[in-house]
Amino acid sequence: MKSALAYLFALVGSSTKLEEPIGTAGLLLTDEYTNLVANHSASFHPNFSKNTVQGLRANIVLVTPDVDSFFSGFSGLGSAQFAQALAFPGGGIRAQFLDRLIIVEGNTAAILSPSRITTNTSQLITQTTLAETMIFDKDALLSRIVSIGEAGLSTAQQTGEIKLPSAEPITLNPIANTSAGFTFKIKEKAAQFNINFNKKNSSANGLLATEDVTVVSDGRNSTGRVALVNLFTRYNISVPDLVQHDEFVLGQGNWAVTEYIFQGTRNATFTMLNGTKVPPNGAQYRIRGMRFMRFNDAGLVDLFWQAADNDAFVSPIYLVNSIPT
Repeated sequence: MKSALAYLFALVGSSTKLEEPIGTAGLLLTDEYTNLVANHSASFHPNFSKNTVQGLRANIVLVTPDVDSFFSGFSGLGSAQFAQALAFPGGGIRAQFLDRLIIVEGNTAAILSPSRITTNTSQLITQTTLAETMIFDKDALLSRIVSIGEAGLSTAQQTGEIKLPSAEPITLNPIANTSAGFTFKIKEKAAQFNINFNKKNSSANGLLATEDVTVVSDGRNSTGRVALVNLFTRYNISVPDLVQHDEFVLGQGNWAVTEYIFQGTRNATFTMLNGTKVPPNGAQYRIRGMRFMRFNDAGLVDLFWQAADNDAFVSPIYLVNSIPT
């Protein structure tokens, strides 16, 4: 969010605009600062993927002493807990986060990656989607991270109930050089998805996308507006009071990203990713997810990538209240 003093003045002899966003003391948004945020946000996963103490230490120097972290339902405060959460697995197991997309807006970055777990001989064990929001301080050090994984999918892959994907090479998706006005408009459209959902008008979300939109969720690729709308209607029966709220709406070029919260009560039979039917329990769950949307020149979504743990509705980690007895 920008303050009323945004774009107040330019440096003498420079056309660089400066802004002081609310809530980040001393932060001045310059091109140099934004480039540093981009570089730092792109460094965490390569460092982590080394699976070494040196890689872990390289990440620690990029965070504030009081970094606030949320890793798939588990919260921590401080660099020590951050380091503990990111400790490499060992025991003949390797973990890799391979970035597909890095969006940077101001002091915030959103990252989409596969989370790939292999043996030391590169035999694939699991591959799921990892999505993260990173907020940086005035020195471009990480001060807050929200990391969202797909634990239910990972479990189903490990048990063989869902087939593993092929371990293909991962490359960064390009970001088109668009006007600021275009990016502003697609951010508005990205925010419209949850607005429509909360108005019980999920069918309108299909009109925000191309007819052949590619939809990626829960380790599956599908095509078409019906598949997109289904992401917003699949809990209509099992979690009928579900509400979704955007925490962040970010944009860069032809991409927009939302980090959102969804909360509701499991009041009917719920189907897990592996097909298991779970009876209602009357308990409320509060979960985080992220959506990465690529827009075409007409301002319609042609790629919609959702990262969220579908099976969180059966996990005690995400309970808001105790289960009624």
